[in-house]
Amino acid sequence: MRGAGGAPEFGDHFALRSGYKIYYGAASGVYTNTVAVGNTTNAAVTGLVEGATYYFAATAFDDSGVESQFSNETSYSLPLKPLAPKNLRPKN
Repeated sequence: MRGAGGAPEFGDHFALRSGYKIYYGAASGVYTNTVAVGNTTNAAVTGLVEGATYYFAATAFDDSGVESQFSNETSYSLPLKPLAPKNLRPKN
């Protein structure tokens, strides 16, 4: 099955699949960063900023470098680390 522009759709079987790429950015549909994660379904994305929301999508690619269309998008908001209260003293 082929998507727009003839690119394979994400769910297509890639007989010679080389791996996956994770795309992400700070706005929906605007992916400013890419991480090639190889042929694995688990990966960590590092260097994200606390308190920011990121949008993610993935593609699969084959040995020829042919890349699938984007997967469905998902998002994640990184929580802020709680700050230690000022002037906190232990109770005696």
